[in-house]
Amino acid sequence: MTQPTGISALQANPDPAEPAARLARRWYACYTRGHYEKRVAAHLQERQIESFLPTHSEEHHWSDRTKRVAYPLFPSYVFARFRAADLSCVLNIEGLVTIVRAGTTLLTIPDDEIANVRRFAETADRYGIAPVPEPFVDVGEHVRVTAGPLAGVEGIVLEWRRARTRVLIGLQAVGQGLSVNVDTSSLQRI
Repeated sequence: MTQPTGISALQANPDPAEPAARLARRWYACYTRGHYEKRVAAHLQERQIESFLPTHSEEHHWSDRTKRVAYPLFPSYVFARFRAADLSCVLNIEGLVTIVRAGTTLLTIPDDEIANVRRFAETADRYGIAPVPEPFVDVGEHVRVTAGPLAGVEGIVLEWRRARTRVLIGLQAVGQGLSVNVDTSSLQRI
């Protein structure tokens, strides 16, 4: 995910001249600073913008007490439903870094995907299911390593496993490549 160069570089849909598209409320993924998810969700609500922060609860034990603590299902992400015309208002929220997009076009999230995540979060919390976050990367996808000794190296996912992923790093021009196991948490889609 690349960061925007400015608010003017963003579009909410490919044809910004279409007034109906600018007035329709759609779901977007808002990327936040670390541990700012609850604050961003509260600021969105204060501005009358519908937000959704899916969480799961874990029981924590301290020497003097036990407490259930809610953690975001998707760390650093809050989902917001707003009109493209409200983009500048949303981007000015403290702790919000950017809206997820492809190039300069904001990526919308279908209502049924948000509903599915809501059902999952409610059920997981009710039954004490502890989900494990996993990057959503497909075999054949182009990725960049973001941490460790291979940070900055780009490649193609050959094989997907739970903790480690096999990535091919090579030169397409000569038809040669090298494969290496990489920690899944250090991969970023490009």
